Order: sequence, then structure tokens, then C-alpha cells
Amino acid sequence: MTKLVEFAMVREAAGRILGKVARTPLLRMSQLDKFFRGAEVYVKPESFQPIGSFKLRGATNKILDLTAGGGKLNGVITVSSGNHAQGVAYAAANAGLKATVVMPEIASPLKADKTRALGAEVVIYGQNNNESDVKALEIMEQEGLSFVHAYNDPLIIAGQGTAGMEIMEDEPDMDAVVCPVGGGGLISGVALAVKSMSPRALMYGVEPATVPRFAESRKAGELLTLYPDKLTIADGTRTMTAKELNYNMIAAYVDQLVDVDDDLIREALALATFEARLLVEPSSAMTFAAALSGKVPVGPGMKICFLLSGGNISFDALKELIG
Repeated sequence: MTKLVEFAMVREAAGRILGKVARTPLLRMSQLDKFFRGAEVYVKPESFQPIGSFKLRGATNKILDLTAGGGKLNGVITVSSGNHAQGVAYAAANAGLKATVVMPEIASPLKADKTRALGAEVVIYGQNNNESDVKALEIMEQEGLSFVHAYNDPLIIAGQGTAGMEIMEDEPDMDAVVCPVGGGGLISGVALAVKSMSPRALMYGVEPATVPRFAESRKAGELLTLYPDKLTIADGTRTMTAKELNYNMIAAYVDQLVDVDDDLIREALALATFEARLLVEPSSAMTFAAALSGKVPVGPGMKICFLLSGGNISFDALKELIG
């Protein structure tokens, strides 16, 4: 069995990234209580990060660790459909490193443009991240680059876990935290931090109904790769393969996995935009969708935090999704 990431690594990551990553606020959203059966609603808006998503946490932790020894690096490379790409580009630029990002053809043009604007070289290749991985490994070998995985890395998981640590530091009596699930790096770290600091707090993970790779892997008792008939609008959660480290972290620290369909994500996106008055992308809105659906139970007296993973969405895309 793959060794689990320990909470001490999250604490180390918090010290390492201090001053280089925003400590996003824990916002009390009383205007949302009525939509969630009177629960006391909080949000953790990772859209407030300089790159608009939580990915900066893990990427910064990993890259600072790579450069800690003082040795010379030729640069870093990653595969990402968008937000992790920007995190790596931003963190690499701050460290004075070259960054190369391989993106699948389905990646958001907005996220590709933002990644280039941060100084990274963007290579568009493959129909999905699995195909992009092959190209990235080829470039890595040719140019002697260091790979920064989006989610299957203890340092990435520890960096993402700092968001969960901040939630519990700001509100130690939180009853539940709801987190979107893509590759699993965010929820692995956040759940580790939340459960380490408050074992009684409930941890919920939300997957898209089109590709619930961790829930299906849990049912099957083995790691699965899913091939969906259609792509979810939550583009940050389109990862098809459940990796062992993330699977084991979720099994150890997440109380329940639920899934939501695109229609509900659209409804939740409208709620976030017009009621919370926050700019979030569909992957973030999945957390609201899970509670709106009743799959995450809510009620009076319950303190619940919805982790909003990012806000990188164009005006045109938002208009198309919520009219």
C-alpha cells in the first residue's frame, strides 16, 4: 500500500509557502443559509489566489522543495487542463525557472492564454490528460526537466492541504467541509488537514456524475479509468484515472463521496453568481450543487464550509452556462 501523506507535511508546507501564496479568507455567507435549510454557511474562496485557484498552493510547495537544495534545474514540466498549469507557471516564474505545460485539446482557451501570459511554454497535445502525459514525459526526457504532477505527489497534496488547515484554524467548530474532486490532490490534502485538526468534522467529496472515478473505484475495490460518453461542464474535474495515493487518502479521510450532474452544477453556478456574488467556475459550484441536491445533508445549527476551488471562467462561458 502506498504510504499516506502525514499532517506534519501540511504544516511544513504552510511554513514553506508563507508569503508566496494568499491566505484566503473564510467568509460567512448568511445570505445563503436559506438555500441550505438554515445551516450556517461558510465559503473558502480559492478564486482569491493570484492565479484564481487553489493550485498555486501545491505547485509552490513542490517547486520550492525542488529548488531548496540549491542545485541547478533545467526547468519544470506538467500536464494540466488549466488551473494547475497556471499554478506551475506562476510558481516557476517566481523561482526563476522555465515552465513547460502540456494541455489536452479540450483545455479551456482562456486557461491556456493565461498560462502563456505567466511565461510558460504551452504545448497542446492529445484528446485527454492521459494522452498529454505521454507527450510530457517525452519532452521531460529530451530536455531534462523536472515533472510537477497535478495531484499524484505528496508535496502537491500537502500544499493543497494548507487550505483545509486554514479553514479549521479560522473556525475550529466547523461541522462539515465540502470539496470538489478532480484528480484528488485537493481533497486528499484538505481532508487530511480537517480530520487531523477535528476528527468529528465530516468531509464530503463531490465528483461529476459523468466521471465519478473515485466512487466507482471504491465500489469496484480497484483503481479504475473511466471513459465518459460526454464531458462535464466542470472542466477542472475531467480526470479519468484514479491514482493510488489519492485513492488511499480519500479512503482514509473522506466520509462520503457524492456526484452531481451538469444541470445541478448550472443551478449552483447561478447561486454562487447572483446570491453569493462570487465569480466561480463550474468545478467550484459542484460543492453547492451537492448540498442543493440533498446528497450532502444540511440543517439548522450546522456549520458547513464549501471550498470554492477556483474562479477561472470567461464572461462568455458564464453567460452560456447560466443564461
